[in-house]
Amino acid sequence: MRFKGKNLLSQKFIKTAFTLEIILFFSIPSLFACFTVVVGKDASSNGCVLVGHDEQNSGNLFVNFRKIPKMHYSKGAKVDLKNGGKIPQVAETNAFLWSEIPGATSSDGYLNEYGVAIVSDFCPDRMPELSTLKKKGQIKNGGLSYLTRRFAAERAKTAREGVQIIGGLIDKYGYVSNRTYVIADPNEAWLMAVTRGNKWLAERVPDDQVALLPNVYTIQDVNPLDTKNYIVSKDLIKYATEKGWYNPEKTKIFNFSEAYSEPRKQLMDPRQWLSEELITQKKIDRSPDRRLPFSVKPADKMSVQDVIAVLRHTNTDNYMNKMYDIATVDGKKKDPENWQWRNICLRRTQEGGVFELNSKLPPAIGCIYWRTAAAPNTGILTPWYVGIMDTPNSYYYSGDLDKVLTADYHFNPKSYSYEPNYKKVWWIFRKLQAQVNTNSMKKTSVVRKIWDKEENKLITAQSNIQSEAMKLYKKNKSAAYKYLTAYCNDVSAKVVKQAQQLSKKLPELKENPNDVLDPGAKPVQICTPTGETSPAATD
Repeated sequence: MRFKGKNLLSQKFIKTAFTLEIILFFSIPSLFACFTVVVGKDASSNGCVLVGHDEQNSGNLFVNFRKIPKMHYSKGAKVDLKNGGKIPQVAETNAFLWSEIPGATSSDGYLNEYGVAIVSDFCPDRMPELSTLKKKGQIKNGGLSYLTRRFAAERAKTAREGVQIIGGLIDKYGYVSNRTYVIADPNEAWLMAVTRGNKWLAERVPDDQVALLPNVYTIQDVNPLDTKNYIVSKDLIKYATEKGWYNPEKTKIFNFSEAYSEPRKQLMDPRQWLSEELITQKKIDRSPDRRLPFSVKPADKMSVQDVIAVLRHTNTDNYMNKMYDIATVDGKKKDPENWQWRNICLRRTQEGGVFELNSKLPPAIGCIYWRTAAAPNTGILTPWYVGIMDTPNSYYYSGDLDKVLTADYHFNPKSYSYEPNYKKVWWIFRKLQAQVNTNSMKKTSVVRKIWDKEENKLITAQSNIQSEAMKLYKKNKSAAYKYLTAYCNDVSAKVVKQAQQLSKKLPELKENPNDVLDPGAKPVQICTPTGETSPAATD
């Protein structure tokens, strides 16, 4: 689905789609948080599994990005779950790339040394309150929360194993939130829906299709006997039946979303609708109201650039089709973030990224975390191969790893300074993001002309970089890792310098960029013993 000047986002169908009728149709706003695009290997242009993700939280937050090496622990070591419980630690953990948002409960992204990637989107459920679930025994030892995805990154060698690890821990300890995890490897991708308590379900994304995940459960019809494509927790269907959420006498096929989702007046999620139109290039009827399918076939096979184009989609600065000009209600232009339907890329987006997972090369060389520091619509994707030895110091705040990896350190406001630090890469791009958003319709086109040109160069260079790395890898793996580290660092140094130069050409920004991009947001709060947090710290 390479754009070739005829960009996916400027197709004729989408130019005519956004009208007053649509704004009024989506009268029930979708929960706004993260958004994920999952591309099966046969639906991608290069045979790789692709996972694109926008991380969108509210509050004065920032992002650390670093490489964590293998860690070793003594026999009997425990992991503090933060909510009151402890679980056994394994003797050796996997190395991984880690995108961390300190203070946020469920917002970190991971890519481990085996090419297992994991992110998540919050999804509201209809389960009882946590206090009730604890009394019923569904939550034990405080339950799982923040470290759940870390356990998969540290221990799993495949996506399926990641599902089983998380599922097994939830079976034993329960879970205090509700969301859908996306867990992928170079061969397959899974969506794992988790509720509060101990109910969960995973469905495999068909190899030739694309799953689009907003902030609602999208897994629908479930076949527990099809163990290739479904992994189902114990008593999932029985519990829904007992609660009156499912009647097997009326409906033979169990629909997870229908049974476990928080009831809502409008079933169709507007961001899922928009993204499905974008990738199928077909008009999707909005009536009757219904849940959209779990996955769809794209009009053309998708590339990394196609995925990030979806994640960059906004209606305020989409300079390709000028949709902002027709976005009016009652004759008045409205702030797009307060429209009755949502942009995919929000102003406050902290990071956009695409995991490119290649089964034809060793994970160290074939698995790449393409990511933007700050929002993708104002930033540039740069490659970070999982085989690199570390990221530059400017990407994270250093500290004792044994402490940095704990939940206590992550949630302690004293661990980090939340004030802008323009020696750090994320803050440099966050500042640029805020400067652009003062006049996004005009300024986004300016930065995109520069970033798109550089991004295309990086994509074009990728095959040569991987070829050279493979030559070194066959002779000396350490030499290949050093080569990839130097390359990624050089790319970073170049684009950071460009970002600083762009920033100097824009009006000076005196405020904290987060205050500009997310005005009125509540400050980060420490996670409570129940695992609940302020909305400011939740994805």
